[in-house]
Amino acid sequence: MCRLIALSVNDVNLLRNALLKLREAARLDPMGPSGVVNHSDGWGLALLKGNPRDGVLIQYRSTKPIYRDAGFEALVGALNGDDTYSGVAHVLNAEDKNVVSDLTVHPASAHVNDGELYVVHNGVVNKVKVYEHLRRRYGVALRVDDPLPALKGGVSLGSWRLPRFHRGY
Repeated sequence: MCRLIALSVNDVNLLRNALLKLREAARLDPMGPSGVVNHSDGWGLALLKGNPRDGVLIQYRSTKPIYRDAGFEALVGALNGDDTYSGVAHVLNAEDKNVVSDLTVHPASAHVNDGELYVVHNGVVNKVKVYEHLRRRYGVALRVDDPLPALKGGVSLGSWRLPRFHRGY
C-alpha cells in the first residue's frame, strides 16, 4: 500500500515536518500488512504556494525512493515564507515493480476546463473509467499530462488555478 498526505497549512515548518514524516514512513513503515515495509518505487507532490488565483505550483515526481532522492532535500530546503501551502504528496509501494515508471508515479495530473486536477490514490484505479465518469457527470474535458520535465525528477514551477467543481462533488 502507498502512503499519502493531503494538507493545507500556514506554517512552513509544519509542512516540512509532515514531508519529513512521510519520508520516514516511506523508509520504514511499521504499518505494512506483513510488518516493516519500505516504499521505494517513487514519490511525488503537488503543492500550491499562495492563493488559487495567483499562487505558484510546486510539482515534483520521481521514480527514486523519497529517502534516496536529493531532489527531496532541495525541495524541502526551498520551502519558505508565510504563505499558505495546500496540496498532496504520495510515496509509492507498487504491487507490480515492472510497471514503475515516470507515468505511474503520483500525483497524476489532468488538464480540466478551467484548471488542473491532481490525484493520488492507494491501490489500483482504472484511470480511463475515472476520466469517463468525470466527463459524463461533470462535463470535464480531460487530457492526461504528457511526460514533462517534472516527471523526470525535476521541480516545475508555474502559475496554477484551482478547477471549479460542482457543489456536492
